[in-house]
Amino acid sequence: MKKIRFTLAMMALVLCSLTVNAQYYTFEVDGICYRLTSRSMQTVSVTYRADTCEKYAGDIVIPTIITYNGSEYKVSGITEGAFSGCSELLSITIPDEIQRIGDSAFKGCI
Repeated sequence: MKKIRFTLAMMALVLCSLTVNAQYYTFEVDGICYRLTSRSMQTVSVTYRADTCEKYAGDIVIPTIITYNGSEYKVSGITEGAFSGCSELLSITIPDEIQRIGDSAFKGCI
């Protein structure tokens, strides 16, 4: 009986860690990085470029819908610090569908 409880507890731990990791799943489409915000609702938020350490530059147009690995996602937000310190950012077009802009999303931008 103890072995079954232990196995069930370990399975629950693994499932919880997968759920937490899915929350921060990031990928890039057309030069913009996105963070998965809801797998069930197929929504993402624009996020910073953590893997390349490059800052966004030039003219950025945030789309309303993106396609990644054959799935469509609605772009619903901008994460905290997404464009922070992007001193070479010239302009950014934000669609009306953006529902949330995180703290310090544009900190240090001119």
